[in-house]
Amino acid sequence: MDAVRACRVCGCTDMAACVTADGACYWVEPDLCSACIAGLERFPCFRVDDGKLCRQDRPGARWEPLGDDHANEVLAWLDGHLPGRLATCLADCIDTPLLKLGDIEGAAGRQIDIRLGAFNRDLADRAAGLLEEAGR
Repeated sequence: MDAVRACRVCGCTDMAACVTADGACYWVEPDLCSACIAGLERFPCFRVDDGKLCRQDRPGARWEPLGDDHANEVLAWLDGHLPGRLATCLADCIDTPLLKLGDIEGAAGRQIDIRLGAFNRDLADRAAGLLEEAGR
């Protein structure tokens, strides 16, 4: 006989499922139900330049860095695929002005925007490459 599955967060089972406004919960992982996923902000760990990009420390969460085989890879679908969202966020950080200098004396209507990309072209180029790779 198979062991009874239970959610690692709320403890629900196949015989006693959580019920939300969307109906009964379902399994999104062998030990995590759909009702508990929202509270965990399910982000897998990705490696960037040999460092972990994120780590989930909330109760019930237990993400480890992805191995070379990617057998344990879990994709996060919020408003889109996580790598694409991260690339877009990085590009926004680089393109958003850090400092805006208003009308300069003698140059009516001119404004100077100081952006991160102006100081670190390599970072700006990497962000553009990530966006292209993500198809954005």
